[in-house]
Amino acid sequence: ATAVSFQSRQINRKNKAEVSDANRYYFIESAIALFVSLVINIFVVGVFAAGMNDVTNSHVSNLCNERGINASDVFTDDDSIISGDIYRGGIFLGCEFGKAYLYIWAVGLLAAGQSSTMTGTYTGQFVMEGFLHMKWKRWKRVLLTRTIAILPTVSVALMQDVNHVSGMNDFLNALMSMQLPFAMLATYLFTASKTLMGDFVNDRKNNIFMGVVTTFLIGLNLYFVTNFVMENFPMTWLVFVGFGVFLVFYTVVLGFL
Repeated sequence: ATAVSFQSRQINRKNKAEVSDANRYYFIESAIALFVSLVINIFVVGVFAAGMNDVTNSHVSNLCNERGINASDVFTDDDSIISGDIYRGGIFLGCEFGKAYLYIWAVGLLAAGQSSTMTGTYTGQFVMEGFLHMKWKRWKRVLLTRTIAILPTVSVALMQDVNHVSGMNDFLNALMSMQLPFAMLATYLFTASKTLMGDFVNDRKNNIFMGVVTTFLIGLNLYFVTNFVMENFPMTWLVFVGFGVFLVFYTVVLGFL
């Protein structure tokens, strides 16, 4: 909603008071949207934590049988602890609360995916038009940014089955962890630039605060990426060399920003 309003509202950018008011309202609107998203995610994590923690496959398998859901290929009839992912989570909801929740979960995932890709699309449009001054027609911007956001996902989904696509969630999280610093640093540097922002440039306190937050989040994301590599790749000299070369290249690119 915030992204749509940003593109649709007419603002006199030569009027500093009007731009200042718009920034304040955009901030409030974004804060509300992010807070609601946070609450929803807390509820989702809470439900799965309460329902799937230390639960055996046989227990969930019995629940599925009682609901008339055939999930023998997902939850085996043994006493091992279940492993959770997006696919198993949806099946678990259906077995625990009823078949209707299978469809609710599917619609929720579709909505979440659309929200993410639309956010990426509008972000690309803002950067192209606001920071890079690329004055394209709206349909061209939408086509380019939407294609970049959706095409790789659709390609992977068509080449893999449901289990493999669901198992790629950790890989996608690691990939996003590598991509996030680019967006964060670009936003931090652009908003700190007097040339780009003019009178609306971040002040010193905001720059220090955002610098600390950005550094912390980048370090946290790199930590998760390192853990993912160590857990999913063999610890051979070739992997270490490849990962080291990538880190050097990655650091150079970040430094260029």
